[in-house]
Amino acid sequence: MKKKHTKVSTSFLFSQAEVSYHKNDFNDAVDILAVLDQELAYEPDPMLEMKSSNLRGNIHFKQQEYALAEQFFLKSLILSKQIGDSRYIYNRYDNLAAIYIATKRYRYGIEYLQKSLELKEAIGNTKDMARGLLQLSGLLFTIDNFEAGKESLQNAYNLIKKYDQRELLMHWHFAMGMQYKREENAKAALTEYTKTIKYAEEFSNPAVASKAYGNQGDILMHMQKWSLSEKKYNEAFRLAHDNNMPLDLLTISLQLSFIAIEKKNLKRARKLYDNVSKDAIDIDNDVLQKDLAELSARLHKAENKPTEALQAYERYVLYYKKLYDTEVSRTILDIQAKYENEKKERELQKVKLQQVESELKSLRAERALMEHEMRFRALIENGADLIYIIDSELIVRYASPSAFHLLGYDEKNPFKYGMYDLLHDDDKAMISDRLKVVMENPGVPVFGQMRLPRQEGGYVWVEGTATNLFHVEAVKGIVCNLRDITERKQSEAAINELNESLEQKIIERTAELEEANKGLEAFSYSVSHDLRAPLRIISGYSGLLHKKYADTLTDEAKEFITSIKDNAKHMGRLIDDLLNLSRLGRQDLVKTTVDMNAVAAMVMTELKSSEGMVEGSVQILDLRPAIADEGLIKQVLLNLLSNAVKYSRKKDKPVIEIGSYVRNKATTYYVKDNGAGFDMKHADKLFRAFQRLHDKSQFEGTGIGLAIVHSIITKHGGQIWAEGKDGKGATFFFTL
Repeated sequence: MKKKHTKVSTSFLFSQAEVSYHKNDFNDAVDILAVLDQELAYEPDPMLEMKSSNLRGNIHFKQQEYALAEQFFLKSLILSKQIGDSRYIYNRYDNLAAIYIATKRYRYGIEYLQKSLELKEAIGNTKDMARGLLQLSGLLFTIDNFEAGKESLQNAYNLIKKYDQRELLMHWHFAMGMQYKREENAKAALTEYTKTIKYAEEFSNPAVASKAYGNQGDILMHMQKWSLSEKKYNEAFRLAHDNNMPLDLLTISLQLSFIAIEKKNLKRARKLYDNVSKDAIDIDNDVLQKDLAELSARLHKAENKPTEALQAYERYVLYYKKLYDTEVSRTILDIQAKYENEKKERELQKVKLQQVESELKSLRAERALMEHEMRFRALIENGADLIYIIDSELIVRYASPSAFHLLGYDEKNPFKYGMYDLLHDDDKAMISDRLKVVMENPGVPVFGQMRLPRQEGGYVWVEGTATNLFHVEAVKGIVCNLRDITERKQSEAAINELNESLEQKIIERTAELEEANKGLEAFSYSVSHDLRAPLRIISGYSGLLHKKYADTLTDEAKEFITSIKDNAKHMGRLIDDLLNLSRLGRQDLVKTTVDMNAVAAMVMTELKSSEGMVEGSVQILDLRPAIADEGLIKQVLLNLLSNAVKYSRKKDKPVIEIGSYVRNKATTYYVKDNGAGFDMKHADKLFRAFQRLHDKSQFEGTGIGLAIVHSIITKHGGQIWAEGKDGKGATFFFTL
């Protein structure tokens, strides 16, 4: 029963996280996913783990946290491959391509787009190819390969029209705008971006709309139409601000400052520059820093500060040269070389020239690398984690000192055995499967647990990751990072043993309870049949005495007979209440959505006809609906309201109120009166059978009504409590 509940709850948790994500409530979505991870730790579900990782990646992507997004998309890709569903796999390829495009790692972006397109085409799912072709065309335009970009864009358009993928027209018009902009066809580019904005508004995509407005602003800046450009950038700024796009806000603010300089509004230009400088201090983005340095130079020049302007221009040149020598630039050159060999040669010559100019810088970097390597080696050699490097033959070529110490081997004796010799027989098949995943995904850590042998006998439990680094020249192997979890495994085994023991005890206690229930049923039968018959005789004969011998009986005898009849009736009610109380323990709940207002109204109708309460003394406030057994909840309200009416009846103006409120996401119901109340030091007796806080001569009753209420509320998994003051009323609260 527990496993079934967990499976349902994990699916529900993921659905709730998706709802929060689509509402852009990312913090709430992350909190829900954290709870989901805890549930999945107890009962793994690869499909839900894959979907959860992908959702986390999308959240970080929207928040422009690209490193975290890449980490979760890669994890989701591994799980997708394990599941073996092609649709999930190519969707993860598309997600990773978006990451690499956003971070200008175009080589990887094109590689993953091509993988995705090839897989879609292989399984005949051409409908999903349009988006990938649009992304590919944008990349090709970025590296100035217009012909290939146009071809990709045309293929995308053909698929969009074929499958009526209207939302993708937004991205298609954006790509057309890029094409016309690169071809310096300003009028056509502006028109395409206007169409993009129209579709972005229709499909609620502020990020695309903001970029389209920004590109229009850039085109109008080149046309020296400063006011029109400023208007477009202001729209882009508004969308970026309203939708939490911090990097876009800084870039747009830079452009607005450039425009302000051209319009001779140096005060506004200075304000914008200062704001961007302040917010960009901790941002590691060379493109932004280059543009900021250029803006600083132009602003200082306009403010007639030649020294500051010269310093800013020097920073601009440094950033420009740095950008020119980045991996991104070299990646673009590699891609261009695929189509334009001649252009590649020219660019490679420039790179070589820069390498000569930066020889001193390289030497310093080499020295820093050596120092870093020394620190890294010290960390490895003195760390508690086990580190292995395994070659292509699965032979252990390196083991950290901690690996020798933990397993009891001598560090002076190198490992001369294969990796499988390290493993427990029961772990070998699982590790073999994991190694296949490792080999198919270079650079991606793959998690696992296993047992390693001690030299003196026995095994140590370890967990960690294996990463394929054959492509790294300095490693050329599989790196395993492991930690000792033997104590944790022993604790888990002890807990499992305890759980098994508890399950056996539960079975035994259940049998005892069943025996007790049989005894209770026998008692109920005895009460129902053996006690009721004498009561009926006592009540009947006392009535006959009173009727037949009324003329001969003294007044005192008549009082005795009346007392006998009243006590017989009271005992009958007491037996009924006892039977109701015992029957509750065996009764199954039939839960539905209960209209508490309607139930309260029905109870009030019954009380008006039987209790003779004062008109207008009861006020029913709006009650929230409940998930409960309607018949039993009616009994709760009937008993509580009967008590309230009974104990407030002696007041000149009795006041009774029934209502509800929400606290900590839970609904609490209450019944409040201004009647006799009670002393709080006796509150623990309220819900016990036969416990009365007032004399029977003052207020009638059997003393079981609140015990029945307590049993019903407890059966619903809720709580009931009371607050009161002697002579000043009482309030009964309950939750479900």
